[in-house]
Amino acid sequence: MATFEEFRLLLVLYYDANCISDEDFLRLYEMFPSKNPHFPYNEYSSFDLDNMSEDEYKAELRFIKNDLPDHAEALQIPPLHVLYALMPKTYFDNLDFTDDKCNLE
Repeated sequence: MATFEEFRLLLVLYYDANCISDEDFLRLYEMFPSKNPHFPYNEYSSFDLDNMSEDEYKAELRFIKNDLPDHAEALQIPPLHVLYALMPKTYFDNLDFTDDKCNLE
């Protein structure tokens, strides 16, 4: 079964090939709206807290960088080494640590 996005793309292709009329295209295209907006995530730079300036940090996250440990403590988020210890060992078997980013195999 096709997704709404695939169906809308197919409508555009049919319309481009003159297989459906203007009225039918508009009617069908409006009948099947996309539920999720399309965000071209690959056009944005990767999110990196370490490379953000203080002003950028406050504008994006609404608090300053030095407040992060206080927020983590208030939310009772354990340190990373504790989180790693709690994860199943099989999870780490599938991770590739040779790159800066962990890629699942």
